[in-house]
Amino acid sequence: KYFVGKKYYNSVKAKFTTINVLLQGFRLKFLLLFVYAIVLATLELLSIGLIFPLMAFLVKSVGDYGDLPPFVAAGMRLVQQHLDLEVLVILFIIVFFGKNLLRFMVQYGNARIANRVRGEWMNELFSKYIYSNYSLLLNTKQGILVSNLFHLTAESVAGLKRLVVIFTSLIISSITLLALLLISWQVTLASVTLVVMGYFFLTKPIVAKALKLGTHRVGAYQEVNSIPAESFRGIREIKSYTSEGKIIDYYKNATKYMIDLRVKLNFYQLLPTVLPEILFVTFLSVILIILNRMASVNLNSIFPLMVTYAYASLRLFNNGGDLVNQILSFSSQWPSIQALYNEMYAEKNREVDRGVLEVGDMTGSLRFVDVSFSYDVGNVILKGINTEFERGTFTAIVGSSGVGKSTIADLVMRLYKPDSGFIYYDEKEIDEYKLICWRKQVGFVSQETFLFHSTIREN
Repeated sequence: KYFVGKKYYNSVKAKFTTINVLLQGFRLKFLLLFVYAIVLATLELLSIGLIFPLMAFLVKSVGDYGDLPPFVAAGMRLVQQHLDLEVLVILFIIVFFGKNLLRFMVQYGNARIANRVRGEWMNELFSKYIYSNYSLLLNTKQGILVSNLFHLTAESVAGLKRLVVIFTSLIISSITLLALLLISWQVTLASVTLVVMGYFFLTKPIVAKALKLGTHRVGAYQEVNSIPAESFRGIREIKSYTSEGKIIDYYKNATKYMIDLRVKLNFYQLLPTVLPEILFVTFLSVILIILNRMASVNLNSIFPLMVTYAYASLRLFNNGGDLVNQILSFSSQWPSIQALYNEMYAEKNREVDRGVLEVGDMTGSLRFVDVSFSYDVGNVILKGINTEFERGTFTAIVGSSGVGKSTIADLVMRLYKPDSGFIYYDEKEIDEYKLICWRKQVGFVSQETFLFHSTIREN
């Protein structure tokens, strides 16, 4: 905690907490993928180890073990003495087959779990919105809610999939680095130090830029989805005022902003991918020049070791480059994960129901006592309403538009709470009754009938 810095520690801890909560019901399956990744990395190390004896057989050489640790050199001699070329080739094929089969299992399992997690998120988020506070839904653009259900969950689950890829690349890179250190720790340490320093200074500003663009992308997606949703709902007004051109221009500007963000983000994500091959070729060329100029080194005798080192180096640079690229992509998707977490677990949006009483036979009367209500501060709709609706009677509330007729109905349905005053039924506040039980007793027919795009029976 104090070694890495308290601020950084708290940031990482918060991310793990967020992911842990979002993965409810899938944690063990998700963690199993990391176990598979460790086995995959072990097979990667074994495949590197088999390169040396295979090359030694091909060039008819016992090899020059150089500064290899004694236990590694002993293992190489043991393989060369007790295994012939045919057995070694078969073992080589088995290891590579197993490695790629396991890689497929990790990738497929990752995609399978991710899609199921997304389905759970979509169901839970939709339920959360349906049960949310009425005023929240009324004051939020419908397109934003729809965007959250589709794009926000898609971006978030893509980020979680990248965690498995990041861990796999990290563990394989670590195993490969171990192999290189065993072959020549001096050369490897010097080379890796220079490469890591270069990557760090190059990618630090790129990661920060990707995170910033990712935050803006969430809002851009919401805006692009909200414009069509509102336009289709208000198509009569748009056509009546011949505003088609303005709406189209508005949508074009929003999509242009979104596309520009994606293009910039792709630029910063792809930038690190061009480095591994350049660094590998440069690194290998320098090593060959150094070895060629050393009079005590016979390149022919250490050919198997050189091929093994080159193969391991290539694997390290490829996995290292992929690791940096995946980290950049995850950084750009983290704002989506955080936004999804806030949408799903923000208690302030939940519809509050403190009622405990069941509603029995409707024998009492409904009474308003000093009820006042306003939608906005300073814009009072109802003020000090005192009235009673008796059982068995019909009451007509008459008045011009905006005086609060529909608001009274909304208060009775408990879509809103009075700013002050009380509403009683059978001498008890209506908030004391369970919300679902209460609304089942209220028959509501709106002046603007809403029909779902479905059959008459379903409506």
